[in-house]
Amino acid sequence: MTKKYCREHIEKDFILKELKLRSPLSKILSLMIEQICLPLMNYLKVIPVFRRKNQIRKTVRLSLEYLEQGKILLIFPEKNEQENCDEQINPFYSGFINLARSYYRLKKRSLKFYPVAVHKSQRFIKIGNPTSADPEKHFKYEKQRILDYLHKQIAIMYKSGTE
Repeated sequence: MTKKYCREHIEKDFILKELKLRSPLSKILSLMIEQICLPLMNYLKVIPVFRRKNQIRKTVRLSLEYLEQGKILLIFPEKNEQENCDEQINPFYSGFINLARSYYRLKKRSLKFYPVAVHKSQRFIKIGNPTSADPEKHFKYEKQRILDYLHKQIAIMYKSGTE
């Protein structure tokens, strides 16, 4: 969401990795894409995901504000660990599930998490049945249960679309 980080991310995760272009062309192209990308992300009201502890609260606060307004969040929790996204599902970052606890404290309602499978080469998007945290159970175990459920359901939907 800032020029410096946007440009670095575009260059590292798209231009170098996907397009296989090297500097100085990678730097020039990332600067050009940034000129389109940043205004588009601001228009779409993208919520930045901060990784540093002192800034994570900002991501959670913005997310809760959107949820309070009845808006839907689309979260991409996969860790980017492999070259070909269509081969398998990467492990997930689990921090997004903490929104369930904060949302329950705020609204006294459970937050639903829907598994979404996106398959680039097969050209499909599937949405599965939701799950939510049980506020009566220990959150640590509920967090892992939700994570496992989402990962498993996405894998099933993903596989069913390729058979």
